[in-house]
Amino acid sequence: MSKLAEVCLMTQSERWQMQYELVMAFIATNHRRPSKFYAEERLLWNWLRRNIKLMSKGELAIEKKDKFEALMALDDKYRRVNQFK
Repeated sequence: MSKLAEVCLMTQSERWQMQYELVMAFIATNHRRPSKFYAEERLLWNWLRRNIKLMSKGELAIEKKDKFEALMALDDKYRRVNQFK
């Protein structure tokens, strides 16, 4: 079965989980968020941006919200700090 056929057979929650794991692995290895300026990172950036918007509106499902908060905690760990403060 091809990769495209596997993605088509996934449910929305399985796709969300797959993207979540990809973004979590990206942040853990690169110590930064995905960038919108690099084509290979743009899909991860779009997924992250969309879920941040859903969370701020309160439209993210409860089971996804807990996982996403863990992702944002990892992101905050690597957030840049102004060295001149």
